[in-house]
Amino acid sequence: MINAINDIFPHALVKGCHFHYAQNIWKKVKKSNLVTLSKEENICRQIANIVALPLIPPNEVYNSTEKIIDELCDYDSKLYKLTDYVLKNYIDDARFSLHMWNHFDTIGERPRTNNHLEGYHRQLNARVRTHPDLWTWFNEVKSSGESVICRYELEQAQKRTTRPRKAKYTQDDNKLMLAKTKYIQDEDFDAYQKTLRAVSHRYIHVIKDAKDSIDEEYFFFVIYFFIKYFFQFKLLIT
Repeated sequence: MINAINDIFPHALVKGCHFHYAQNIWKKVKKSNLVTLSKEENICRQIANIVALPLIPPNEVYNSTEKIIDELCDYDSKLYKLTDYVLKNYIDDARFSLHMWNHFDTIGERPRTNNHLEGYHRQLNARVRTHPDLWTWFNEVKSSGESVICRYELEQAQKRTTRPRKAKYTQDDNKLMLAKTKYIQDEDFDAYQKTLRAVSHRYIHVIKDAKDSIDEEYFFFVIYFFIKYFFQFKLLIT
């Protein structure tokens, strides 16, 4: 799928969803029977650091991962199951390349999750019955696309969003942007990582309370993409 998207949309930037990455890390913790261990303060801190890896500078990822693994594996050999999973899928000759799951360069510029896309799918499913005929589906997608264009043009004219985000998400983004700016200025990685852990702990808290997804694990990479030229999207629906 990734190759197909790159072929059809050569100007698209393909990124993995940070929330689904965090969800996969926690699934591995559960699958490896590490939940009890994860409640211990130092282990909890390092798992949060793993969840925060997509938000640190690419040049810091390998050193940071090495420190996390040293901390975890010195504590209990059972944690090798988790660290091996991280190395196999995200670090050493990984299943998912670094530039696909790392979001440091796009903090404050683009979404880090595909929540907006999943929200669109929920709305579409609510409006269209199961197994619709082709024309019903086409007309609904066309109508939805026209609505998006109208909302986009309205936002451009009014210089504000027509769908305000929840305050806690806006606050998280502002914290991350400020932390990133301060890190670039001061190069204090420990202070930056401390801010990231706060976001990671919230992700973990949400994931713990949520029901397991029915998707297979490889759907961490629920793909979303950004089309460089807006007119390309218009052509798709007219």
